[in-house]
Amino acid sequence: MPEKEEKEEEIPPPKVDKGKRRQIEEAPPSPVSVSPRPMSPLALPETDLPLEQPPVPPAPILVGGIPFSSLAVSQLLTRAAAELPLRPIRFPLLGEYQDCFTGDEFVGWLCHNIPELEGNLDQAEIAGKDLTEREGFLRRLGEFGNQFEPLDDAFYQFRPKVSLMHLPRALGLNVHVARHSIQTSKPPSRRQPRSRTYSLTSS
Repeated sequence: MPEKEEKEEEIPPPKVDKGKRRQIEEAPPSPVSVSPRPMSPLALPETDLPLEQPPVPPAPILVGGIPFSSLAVSQLLTRAAAELPLRPIRFPLLGEYQDCFTGDEFVGWLCHNIPELEGNLDQAEIAGKDLTEREGFLRRLGEFGNQFEPLDDAFYQFRPKVSLMHLPRALGLNVHVARHSIQTSKPPSRRQPRSRTYSLTSS
């Protein structure tokens, strides 16, 4: 069989520095850098996110044991500021206060205008205490503290609270007409002996 001649690969001679006759070592070619393949973002574990809860309505305001919303209380006191016989009162050394009324007048007005009280003056007095001492809608004048008393010499003012402007003129209401309507059906005074239930029938 004929012998196959194997061609030997020609190996180039090493490069030599001509000046110093030293062999130059060639650095092997650097491998081509390949950028890694982009990775897909990691999937976040599924979690049950809490749903937004609806706002909790405010707790009702108890007036003489009867629940009222804040808006209903504001409307009630706005009517009272328009219908009570408000007048200026002067106290020695303290000066004059505008738009004042007595605790006796306020109790009588509550009896007339809160049907759930059924004309009960004791419950109306409790309602006055709730609105004054607990809720702070009324301000006691000429005395320390803020105690509510259903007397004709205990004077009070409305405070601007829960969208209530205690000045009836700011509400565009006629105070003089309201005074006349109150005087024609004036509730009994707390200082006079009377029954504990107020009649709601009009004369």
